[in-house]
Amino acid sequence: MNDSHRQSPHTLKMPTATKRNAKRSRHTTFRHYFVAEAGQLHKISRDHMEAVWLGEVLWDFKKQDHDLRILSIVHDETKSIVACYFVRVSVVAGQITSESQHDARMAHLRQAMLSAHGDRNLLPDFVRQTAGFPQDWATQIAGALDVDVDRLHHWGVGGPLLTATGMGISTQKAARIHAESNRLSLTGERT
Repeated sequence: MNDSHRQSPHTLKMPTATKRNAKRSRHTTFRHYFVAEAGQLHKISRDHMEAVWLGEVLWDFKKQDHDLRILSIVHDETKSIVACYFVRVSVVAGQITSESQHDARMAHLRQAMLSAHGDRNLLPDFVRQTAGFPQDWATQIAGALDVDVDRLHHWGVGGPLLTATGMGISTQKAARIHAESNRLSLTGERT
């Protein structure tokens, strides 16, 4: 079956900005990485990662059942990193289990309920979701994206894959929601 003409949900374009909202209009994109052997992060295409997430194709990078660790990086404009999101899900027979997607979604929601000053490291769900990622993940990503490591300041559990499936929207729209939300939290602006 040839899917080359099928439009992926995250390739939808943003509507053209009007003068009133032109200042707020920003190009948002995202990338996915997964943790491979020896703690190395490897980039995977958005189309492939989304197809695996939705169960349309099998995860074939590791043959046995295991936990898959996904790091999603959301960009707001060129090389302006908005956020880094961790997700850990179980893969059985090449498919991500719905139970582990649910667990990841619940960890994201519990983290979101904390106050800005709450210690998310005390949440067992958060600890489980971020366990097993390489300690030098920020250095690896900064090197891959050719940005300073201090640009990777906002991180947590969740990201476009979880938001898209939870809200029934495209991953591109989910990435824009994350970018706008994080930009506002960094600047203190309100919509």
